[in-house]
Amino acid sequence: LQGSIESYQAALRIQSSLSGPEHPTVARLHSNLGESWLALGRLDEARAGFERALEIYERVLPADHPDLALPLKGR
Repeated sequence: LQGSIESYQAALRIQSSLSGPEHPTVARLHSNLGESWLALGRLDEARAGFERALEIYERVLPADHPDLALPLKGR
């Protein structure tokens, strides 16, 4: 799992620089990080990842968009 966290963090840096920090793909990466941290029992980091994903999604997606379910489930 640590390898997935490192990969998601690298992808997050790249995607943020290419698309900006408010892109849906950036939100997905934050949610994916949350899932990895959750699996490791790192609850504070997991919650932070899910919250950041929700912040982005709520700004850029309609309120009923299915992608919001991922960080909501994790949170």
